[in-house]
Amino acid sequence: MSQFDQFISTIKKNGIAKNSHFFCDIVPPPFMIQTTSPIKETIPFYVESVSLPEFALATQTVKDTGLNREVVYDKMYGSVGMNLFSDQNMTIKKFFDDWAMATVLSKGGRFMYPESYTAETLSIFQIDTAKNVTYCVLLNNVYPKIIDDTMMNAEGNGKLQFRVQFT
Repeated sequence: MSQFDQFISTIKKNGIAKNSHFFCDIVPPPFMIQTTSPIKETIPFYVESVSLPEFALATQTVKDTGLNREVVYDKMYGSVGMNLFSDQNMTIKKFFDDWAMATVLSKGGRFMYPESYTAETLSIFQIDTAKNVTYCVLLNNVYPKIIDDTMMNAEGNGKLQFRVQFT
């Protein structure tokens, strides 16, 4: 069997993951669970796209028997971007606005402790065509760091979208 035939056979057997087959689930911070239970169940259906977080290894140069080499000393994760559609009543947009604003304790510029505003988990599931989970990323202690501007247009008939960046 040629290498090309083996390639075709492997792709036919294993397939290729589809970037449109995903599902997100957010367990919001405890203070939001009571007031947002129905919204929490709705949000996954309004996620247009989500980026899996970047993973990087932090390294430093060390001298090893006269040669310099890079060794790992820490792991780092990037932020997660999520594009969402808003529902007609803007409750999903308000949900994220309220969550971000909850980090501020008062008008005096004091901020809450992270334990009070971070989500228990943000889960991103990759699913196959049979709807089986094939890959899962569980992120702990996340919160919306940036809620990007939302473009509105008097001439457009498009869907209202906004982007939330989690850290």
